[in-house]
Formats: sequence, C-alpha cells, structure tokens
Amino acid sequence: IVPIANHLTEAGVVAVKADSPYKTIEELVAAAKEKGNLKASTNGNKASNHTAAQLLAKSAGFKYKAIPYGGTADQLLALRQGEVDFTCAKVADVAKLVKGDKPELRVLAVFNTKRDPELPNVPTLGEKRPLPRMVRFCSCFSCSEGN
Repeated sequence: IVPIANHLTEAGVVAVKADSPYKTIEELVAAAKEKGNLKASTNGNKASNHTAAQLLAKSAGFKYKAIPYGGTADQLLALRQGEVDFTCAKVADVAKLVKGDKPELRVLAVFNTKRDPELPNVPTLGEKRPLPRMVRFCSCFSCSEGN
C-alpha cells in the first residue's frame, strides 16, 4: 500500500462517563495507580485509540485492562453503559456526547499541545506533564502499489 495524501489529522481525548467519579485527569490517573484495575474500552487491539490509551498509561505510570471492541461506536457505547472506566477516542467521535443538556460523557484531557476549539475548557495533556502531550490521528488516501 502506498500513501497518496493525508486526508485529516485530529486530536485524541481521554473521556469518562458523565457521572464518573473522576472529574479530572489527575483523579483518573491517581485512581488507576491506586486501584490498578481500571478498564478502558478501545476500538481494537493495537488500533489508534488503543495506542493512545497505552501511551497515556505508560507515560503516567499506571496499568489498566484494555477491553477491545469492534470499533469506535462500540467502544463509546461500552463507556456510556458503564462497562469500562475510561476511553481514549478522537474529538469528533465524542463531540456530540459531551455537549447539550444531558451529556453522556466528560472529556478529561486532550492529547495536544493546544486546547481544542471544540473543547476550550478541557486541558491538554501537555498542561499536565509528564503526561503525553500529543497523539494525533491521521487518515490518508492510499492505493496498492502500481495503481
């Protein structure tokens, strides 16, 4: 497969259920270190959101149980239903779930060096060092070699 062009680049987020006891990224990390058994939904083993969760855990020095789902929609549904404690996803994936009169999710931090315009009140992981400052997800157009 040969990449042709970058289609889009977007920031990742760390999110919890709206009624989660974790109100900040510091509280989530502290609980993960203390309990050692928090669960995170992912969009599949070694997929983009799983990689972000792995980077967060390694950088913050905690262990967690990754629960792979069939894709991002299932991953977010698992969080909304309380099957897991947190997730890492992309801003666009959670945007509608964190706004409005009855938000279903809460974003604790954004994987970026600047705050996201969609979530101006949410700190970046770069503000919370030594956490990872950046995980950007890229989608590109590609084709098989020779086409």
